[in-house]
Amino acid sequence: MRRTKEEAFQTRSDLLDAAEVLFWERGVARTTLEEIARAAGTTRGAIYHHFENKHDLLLTLLDRRLLPHDDDLAKIEADQTADPIVGLRASSRTILERLADDPSQRRVAGILLQRCEPIDDMTETLDIHRRTILRSRERVVRLFERADARGQLAAPWTPRSAAVSLHALITGLIYGWLRAPDDLDLRRDGFACLDAFFAGIVRRHEA
Repeated sequence: MRRTKEEAFQTRSDLLDAAEVLFWERGVARTTLEEIARAAGTTRGAIYHHFENKHDLLLTLLDRRLLPHDDDLAKIEADQTADPIVGLRASSRTILERLADDPSQRRVAGILLQRCEPIDDMTETLDIHRRTILRSRERVVRLFERADARGQLAAPWTPRSAAVSLHALITGLIYGWLRAPDDLDLRRDGFACLDAFFAGIVRRHEA
């Protein structure tokens, strides 16, 4: 029984890996379940054993790579004694580091931003994932609220405007890098932009 569970887990992982590559290369709409099964070395029936349909497969794929950031934010939020600005800056840099270092992270980000063409019921699937993203952003809002309560936010920044701006900055960096990776270095340029952002939102105390 243990071996069967391990084999089932491996099949599920192989299907996700195959879908990730094919979705990135061809787009979600132009990739069939038969092609995913063939690339994973299994059958279409195996897909339906693990996933309801292509949309469920896509959602699981996105969550597999993108949820770790929400986990990072949850840990920062749970530590009431930590400096929220330091934590947010570190987690933002980690996002860019993961993308720069992990080809799989890059493919999944590209699928989400560039390869999710409109197909039947895709709106509902992406709405589910957007709710996950919004949940992460609300964590960021709460962390900026904590920073504001400590007197760390400079005027005219509010916790929400800071959270929305940080999300827009990171998304813009990722999108620009995916479109022209030779023109933008995520570590050098991305870290510099993050440093400038956080320097601009933190209140400067008079000496």
